[in-house]
Amino acid sequence: MIDIHCHILPGLDDGARTMDEALSMARIAAADGIQRIVASAHITPGVYDNSPDGIVSAAGVFDDRLKEEGIPVRIIPGADVRMTPEMIGNDGSYLRINRDTPYLLFEFPHGLIPPGSDRLVAALRGRGLVPVITHPERNLELQRHPEKLEAFVKMGCLVQITAMSLTGEFGPRALAVSERYLKDGWVDLIATDAHDTIKRPPILSRAVRRAEELVGAVAARAMVLETPERIVGPI
Repeated sequence: MIDIHCHILPGLDDGARTMDEALSMARIAAADGIQRIVASAHITPGVYDNSPDGIVSAAGVFDDRLKEEGIPVRIIPGADVRMTPEMIGNDGSYLRINRDTPYLLFEFPHGLIPPGSDRLVAALRGRGLVPVITHPERNLELQRHPEKLEAFVKMGCLVQITAMSLTGEFGPRALAVSERYLKDGWVDLIATDAHDTIKRPPILSRAVRRAEELVGAVAARAMVLETPERIVGPI
């Protein structure tokens, strides 16, 4: 499997704090059947001011360390980019998945869909970019109004739900919205959005089994195999 969203790079955000913790996360992922991970550090202006070059460098260092340790997981650079108005006119403040692809992980603020979000997405799409909306089922406004995601799906965004939402560990609302989006055919990807080894570990298999019950094995497996492979490109 390929995990398209994981906060595994040590010391860059609220994910792995140390190299030892990051290595432990990678071992958990490998045991679960994950072979590639998009190391998606937060880019949140004023909170996590990570730069694309810094993330790419850290991803390379960590990938080399995994090889040294014999852990069969490869690391792909990416970023979990918080939506800001400045993105409309700035081509350099965010990091696309594997740098040269058109895809970027795109995060709404936790509590709402800000006014003008549709114009921002239209601007990104107009530049040939494909926003991958991360964990919409955990957004409070979308929990109240799940149908609001449809406009972004129609604009060509991809949708990634969190594995632990689908297994109920983010609560009943996130679970219900995840199931609705799957049944509506709006979900393209399942990812761990892992941050540690205990509370939010990098485990995909449980969610895949649940997705198989809802949409069938072929569609469920595509969300962690074929679709993310198309996004990350060759490594």
